[in-house]
Amino acid sequence: MMEDDVLLKAGGPGTVVPLVVYKRRWLEMVWYMLTNAANAIVWITFSPISDQVTDYYGVSTTWVNMLSVSFMILYIPFVVVAAWALDKGGLRCGMVIGAFLTALGAWVRVLGRWSFWPMLGGQVLAGIAQPFILNAPPLLAGNWFPEQQRTIATTLATVANPVGVGIGFLLAPLLTPHDADIPFMLLVEALVATVLCIPTILFFKGEPDTPPSISAGNRGEESMPLLLALWKCLIDWNFMALTLTAGLGLGAFNTLATLINQLDVAGHYSNTESGLFGALTIAFGLLGSGVVSAIVDWTHYYKVTLVVCLALATAACVMMTLVIEHLVLLCVAVSVLGATMTPVLPVSFELGCETVFPVGEAIASGVLMTAGQIVGIVLIFLLPWMIDHVSVMSAQWTLTGCVGCGFVCMWFYYGSLRRRDFEAKRKEEDEERIISVRAASIQSAYA
Repeated sequence: MMEDDVLLKAGGPGTVVPLVVYKRRWLEMVWYMLTNAANAIVWITFSPISDQVTDYYGVSTTWVNMLSVSFMILYIPFVVVAAWALDKGGLRCGMVIGAFLTALGAWVRVLGRWSFWPMLGGQVLAGIAQPFILNAPPLLAGNWFPEQQRTIATTLATVANPVGVGIGFLLAPLLTPHDADIPFMLLVEALVATVLCIPTILFFKGEPDTPPSISAGNRGEESMPLLLALWKCLIDWNFMALTLTAGLGLGAFNTLATLINQLDVAGHYSNTESGLFGALTIAFGLLGSGVVSAIVDWTHYYKVTLVVCLALATAACVMMTLVIEHLVLLCVAVSVLGATMTPVLPVSFELGCETVFPVGEAIASGVLMTAGQIVGIVLIFLLPWMIDHVSVMSAQWTLTGCVGCGFVCMWFYYGSLRRRDFEAKRKEEDEERIISVRAASIQSAYA
């Protein structure tokens, strides 16, 4: 919108308080997306060139996988810190921490010119930054966007991460035609990460002066202590069903991103072709996310949308497994997987916030993300063992099974949209109070 939209809600007795939808919200979204993409580029750097990293530094595949797995491991202890910082310190506090640590970690990795271990140290710093960034999309959407735009806002913020992954998939193979080019790649990515993170550190505001929605305006009065909020999430059966769904899907997706170079061994694909598969997944993921978020914002059919997406994603995983040696068909399969799997996380974020409202957005999304990281850690250690000791095909069927189990878990969700119900009830009450305020003003004017 070219101008700020001003809506009215009832305030205290005899007052009318504005709800303002600021055009600056899109700028805030851009700053966030740049930082999210930067963190993803740092995370995925070594996955498409894992064989080159192994040869250049003389370390095992397990240690190379740790460059990615470290993010998932660190997410678990630091998610509570990040959720607390975002909930109590505000969105800007969390984002500045995340942006600074991402850029710092990227520069520490540059010391990997001489040794493998500084690279791992840099990954650790960026891994600590990750929960501060990945927990933020629903909070950003809630702080800045009206209720009819929250799903698409959460989707835009969330898909910035796979966009960064896609850039990383393409950038690493292009910058490292030879093993000796790895130090140059680390320098380029440090520069890219710094450029992407600086706007957030300098300009990101976090929240507007006036809220854009009723739930955002009542966040203070509806907030609860961190431990109580976590307990509310854990005892809600519907939220747990959603957590299993999102966790299995996200874990499988992260595992595919991390091990794509090793899983492509069966088809004898090059690093460049592995990068192409990753880029196709992301490109079609963006397309799918745009379509799905628009549908959900219009219909509010969260469960139906997730069931359909997961069914199609499971079918795509089956196709990937069966056509692994056929390049064109494999490209089609990964494209379908990206288009159907990428929207699952942002839609799950929004549905999670609806299900456990008034639990804070950062806390609800943190629980969902933690489940995905735990599944990812297990799979990233399990699948390389299966590739080495059983077969690549068995590893691929395991990934397919995870996505399929997520599809099954979603059928057990029967939660309600508590946040939307709250807003609808408050809106009705506010309209009645606004009419009363205006009627009293007219009476006083003619008194």
